Amino acid sequence: MSAQIVNGSSVILPWSIIGGYSENCSAVEFYEDLIRGRLDLTFFTFPEKLLNSSYSIEVGRSKTDSFDRVMPSLRLSDVVSVFGRNIRFILHPNNEESCARSTIDVNNKEKTDAFKVLMIASKRLTLPSPVTEDNNKRIVYNKVLKLLEKSGVGFTSESLESG
Repeated sequence: MSAQIVNGSSVILPWSIIGGYSENCSAVEFYEDLIRGRLDLTFFTFPEKLLNSSYSIEVGRSKTDSFDRVMPSLRLSDVVSVFGRNIRFILHPNNEESCARSTIDVNNKEKTDAFKVLMIASKRLTLPSPVTEDNNKRIVYNKVLKLLEKSGVGFTSESLESG
């Protein structure tokens, strides 16, 4: 999975492939592990002045496609399988701004057909999750995943789960 953290027009964490996280954790737990340095990102230190900033989470199939906003309490494995492998955390240092946005989003949502959403999600292309790079074979595996991701190819969720 790739992650990015942005604060306005500033990029705090550029797109980076992240491994070593539990797929059963929520998006909030993943974010907390990311900013607290619990994941293997030796080059990254989160700015202390932004530690208490509120944030929103968006997920997409590729780094250039449109992103969907997701609820922080969702399990990471569910988010990735439905929305994509690229997760962006958008910081809101002014907490009121993010609260106002989420209130507007909730009130203005149109009703959607759940079956249609599931059908569209089942046709989206996905790739397996990167693995912890503890040997050369796994490093190559992750590099191939990066290459496939940049090429915009993948598997439907049904074919990925079956085999």
